[in-house]
Amino acid sequence: MNNNTRVRKIQTYDDLVEEKKRLEQLLTIQKEQISANWIEIKEEFKPVNNIISFFSKLTTRDKSNPLVNMGIDVAGDLLLRKILLAKMGWATRIVVPFLLKNYSSNVFADKGKALIQKVKHWMKSNKNGKSQPKYSNDTETDRAKNRRVEFAIYASEELIKEAKQQAVSKG
Repeated sequence: MNNNTRVRKIQTYDDLVEEKKRLEQLLTIQKEQISANWIEIKEEFKPVNNIISFFSKLTTRDKSNPLVNMGIDVAGDLLLRKILLAKMGWATRIVVPFLLKNYSSNVFADKGKALIQKVKHWMKSNKNGKSQPKYSNDTETDRAKNRRVEFAIYASEELIKEAKQQAVSKG
């Protein structure tokens, strides 16, 4: 028998406490191994997940922005069916617009969510009226001036890096 599975006789309370510690250490090691294996498995299946996500976007439509979907429908019908696919078979005229409309609605929705996150990241509000007054709080007028919200717009790391690259390429 190996060291981890050997049977120990527990005769005293101290033996019991020692065995408990040993088992807890063994459990911690096994949890770490399982966690590492799980991360490894997730990384190995990332390409499969990307493929499933792509096909999911082809077959389902994002419903978060009906206005964008309406624009995609009009453009899809006009451009695809009437112009590009006019001489194709009936199956192609049905399937291709369906897939392109669904995929494009998901692409626009994803970009919209990313844009909202960027705007939220750029704008950070700071309420400093009480903790950092600009005026004395002796009069009502000065207290009113201190009731303020200051906004600061910060560039993200990605935006700074992009600006530097553009400056280097132009310079």
